[in-house]
Amino acid sequence: MPENIASQYRVAVTRTRAASYPDVAPFSPDTAYPEYPHGHLGPATNQVYSGVRRVLALAGMDAAHVDTARWNPLGDFVPPGGTVVLKPNLVREHHPWDPQGWRYVLTHGSVVRAVADYAFAAVGGAGRVVIADAPQTDSSFAAIVSVLGLDELRRFYRERGLRLDLVDLRQEEWTTVDDVVVARRRLPGPAAACRATPAARSPSTWPRPASSPTTAERAATTAPTTTAGW
Repeated sequence: MPENIASQYRVAVTRTRAASYPDVAPFSPDTAYPEYPHGHLGPATNQVYSGVRRVLALAGMDAAHVDTARWNPLGDFVPPGGTVVLKPNLVREHHPWDPQGWRYVLTHGSVVRAVADYAFAAVGGAGRVVIADAPQTDSSFAAIVSVLGLDELRRFYRERGLRLDLVDLRQEEWTTVDDVVVARRRLPGPAAACRATPAARSPSTWPRPASSPTTAERAATTAPTTTAGW
């Protein structure tokens, strides 16, 4: 583990003025914050983005540069050229009784967008951000991506030369009719996603473990990855 990472956990909590999500992907902020590099602003107030930004500041991340163009709250946790895995809750694309019930079982795309922006601030154009989860087996990953606007997020970043990958960690996806499984489709699974992870930094630039490294430790230093879930 890099020596500049704090050994204690930190928790920050904030409250938005209203319990609402922005409706239009790619869920850009409505304010041109000093550290915001993408130019594009959303058409309406985005309290989710400002809330995520606020908790990162409250947690003391890169406190010396808050409210400046140099603010990089995740920079102490992942290097330029690294990989950040974001693990939102992706359960199912719909609720059996409530047309708006997907909001209860999916992390809203606006939350993913805000966190991804700060992840890209850390890894830069040479790194990548991965959105990954293993939804309920009889759910459609493609439908979840569409409902949350994650395909729009991927397009938004691609237009700016940034790599955002969407990874389904399941081994199978089932199709059901009246709760009866009528088809099973094999998926690449997490192993394929791991094989696609690029090396971000030479192992010699990372601190060596005090004892002899295991094979897993040597592999981890070859492609440093940071995971965030919520």
